[in-house]
Amino acid sequence: YFKRMEMREAQHIDKLKCTHCDEQIGDLIPIINGDHTFCCHGCETVYSILKDNDLQSFYKIKDQEGARLSPVKENRDSYQYMDSEEFLNKSALLRNQNLIQIKFHLADISCMACLWLIEKTPEFVKGLNSCRLNLENNVAEIEVDLAKTKLSHIAQAFSNLGYRPNVINSEQTEEELQKKADRSDILRIGVAGAALGNIMLFAISNYAGADGHYKTLFNWISALISLPVMLYCALPFYKNSLTSIKMKSISIDIPLSLAIVIAYAISIYNQFIGSDHIYYDSISSLVFLILLSRYFLKISLRKTVTEDNQSSFFKVVGITKVNNDKKVEVLSNEIKKDDEIIINDKSQIQFDGILLSDRAIINNSILTGESKPLSLSKGDLIHAGSLNMGKSFKMKVIKTDEETTLGKLLQKLKVTHASRGHIVSLTDKIAKYFTYLVIFMMVSSFTYYYFTTNFHHALEIALAVTIVACPCALALATPLSFLKSLKLLKDREIFVKNERSLEKVSEINNIILDKTGTLTNGDFGIVHEEHYHDINIKKIRSLILLLEGPSDHPIAISFKETLSKYQHDHLEMKDHMQITGEGVSADIEGDIYFLGKAKNENRLKEYPDFTQVGLYQKQDEGSHLLLALYVLGDKIKKGSKSLVNHLSRYSEIHLATGDAKSVALSVGRNVGIKQGNIHSELSPEDKNLMITKLSNTMMIGDGANDSLALRNADIGVCVGGSVDLALEVSDIYLSTYDISKVWDLFVISHETIKLIKRNLLFSILYNITGITLAMMGLISPLVAAIFMPISSFTVLVSTIVGTKKLRSLKGQGRQ
Repeated sequence: YFKRMEMREAQHIDKLKCTHCDEQIGDLIPIINGDHTFCCHGCETVYSILKDNDLQSFYKIKDQEGARLSPVKENRDSYQYMDSEEFLNKSALLRNQNLIQIKFHLADISCMACLWLIEKTPEFVKGLNSCRLNLENNVAEIEVDLAKTKLSHIAQAFSNLGYRPNVINSEQTEEELQKKADRSDILRIGVAGAALGNIMLFAISNYAGADGHYKTLFNWISALISLPVMLYCALPFYKNSLTSIKMKSISIDIPLSLAIVIAYAISIYNQFIGSDHIYYDSISSLVFLILLSRYFLKISLRKTVTEDNQSSFFKVVGITKVNNDKKVEVLSNEIKKDDEIIINDKSQIQFDGILLSDRAIINNSILTGESKPLSLSKGDLIHAGSLNMGKSFKMKVIKTDEETTLGKLLQKLKVTHASRGHIVSLTDKIAKYFTYLVIFMMVSSFTYYYFTTNFHHALEIALAVTIVACPCALALATPLSFLKSLKLLKDREIFVKNERSLEKVSEINNIILDKTGTLTNGDFGIVHEEHYHDINIKKIRSLILLLEGPSDHPIAISFKETLSKYQHDHLEMKDHMQITGEGVSADIEGDIYFLGKAKNENRLKEYPDFTQVGLYQKQDEGSHLLLALYVLGDKIKKGSKSLVNHLSRYSEIHLATGDAKSVALSVGRNVGIKQGNIHSELSPEDKNLMITKLSNTMMIGDGANDSLALRNADIGVCVGGSVDLALEVSDIYLSTYDISKVWDLFVISHETIKLIKRNLLFSILYNITGITLAMMGLISPLVAAIFMPISSFTVLVSTIVGTKKLRSLKGQGRQ
């Protein structure tokens, strides 16, 4: 009974996982704290900090992202040296009395959950005013109030969370840190190369016939020279192997480290017994060639695409607050419900409220997608995100921040995360299992040749099999291809956030296009104009500017913004009159002019759903002479029709807009979208619902009203001019207004998949051929050491060459 209980307890312990990092406890002594189990005191400390500060959402974000944390090492480093005045003056980016800005490089950051936690630190670390982390290089820029705390306490707080800090001096840059790491790699390569060169001198002497005391002396000198190679140059292989073993995973460095250590140990043993089977030259050449190849591959693989999606819509700006009929300038984050504020012209509104002034002209396209400015009257509702197109006005605040309509939309979009490409993950798994296979083949080869030939021959075969096998080429085939394509896209002003997004583009079969700002320019302005009776254009523009001058109607604003940049005549006007719902008229230089709705007989049939405005001159008999006709609306972008034509060969094209049905149908017909696929008067929620009903979707949009759909589509594409919110939730960003670039995205995605398949085919054929030749004894360990990096370089060359279509696109983008 007791034996069974002990067995059950042992099985229970084997299945225990650390609450913080999810690592199996295994043979470790578990640390129990209430209902939670930890693998070490470091993880227990971090969990306690998060729990005490109500930050356990960290684990939810980590799980949603699928990230894996490493156990937190207990760090006993002292950071008191950071408190000296000399250190602070040397390291500070900016110092103003007790306020200091400084940069920390934080170790062991692994996921977006780490980013979330680090940027939450000002909420619970005393004296830390702000913290912003660049996830690309793990550099955090912080501001500390030295009147409330010491810099050493801040450093210790980060260390307690598992992110060991290193200060970046003000004289240093991130590039210099990268150069420092590169210098370390180059030093290892240099030491290995120098050792190899000297060892080869003695090895050649022995091969040439040196014997007796000279041979023995040369071998011992080679053993001493190879010690730095073993203890310093090969150190990264040992560290990677130990890390993999601790994490219960597999890597190619494990058999590689075994091969190096075993070969050196056997060489020393053979030297003592007087055998000629010594491998100092092979070991040194192997370490040198692999270090060299990995260095060049690291340079090639260095990240080329960056992203910074931490911007917020609700920025802190100055606001004019009305308090007892007095105007006071305050910060926007001080505004509360029921406050009365002044919104200046051309200002973006950050609150939901009620209009207190008689009139206001706003552009609400950020939420509705409707490009035409709205005319509001006293008592009308105003939403955050709107832009004041007219004169300044007064409003009463009813909702702020997350309570606004836009704020609630923001809340739905808070958590976004990227994933690795399906092909990348698949090849990683293949490379992982391939490493298991290499170990099996190495052991099998050694066993077979040990019993059929001799120990030394068996060892050489096993070493050759281990060295020639290259899962590196297999694992690099996919990411190298993706990095090449991401760089090509970046040159063409297309920024892709991750490999999965680029891969997924080739699988899309439903494309949903927004109208305003995507297929069209997004501005309500003059689309087309015609002039009659040989009237001077300058005079016509002068007449219109004079007639619309006193008006704040949306149409008047469009005319004034467009025509005011031209030269115009100075004319005298009297008897100006605004006719509600019709237009404006006035006596100018003795003639009566009218600007307003175009008469039915004057309307242009090719623009049936656009606003058409005519400039008329009153004749003696009471009739009106048409002098000019203007068509106002949202002009279709150049290249929109061509893009729809190209994309329709591979996917079903849909139009989704908040505009009226007549406008949507007009734009849809003009760019070639089927009438049944044109959807109008949609809210952000309607667009999102449309996305959920379709499969393999790509949403292309530019505004906050598209953000929900951008996030929930399989691929979200943001075009130039997008607001910060849309940039945060999209997978791909076009930093240009040229919508035709989307076609380049499709071409590059399809060609990248072709390139990956070619590279994978080569990697598989290389490994099959290399391992077969090594097992047959046709390749020595030295030859295998030469062929191993060559395979990786071949994949690199194949990627650089690319495909015919990729080569044709190269160089056409922005240099």
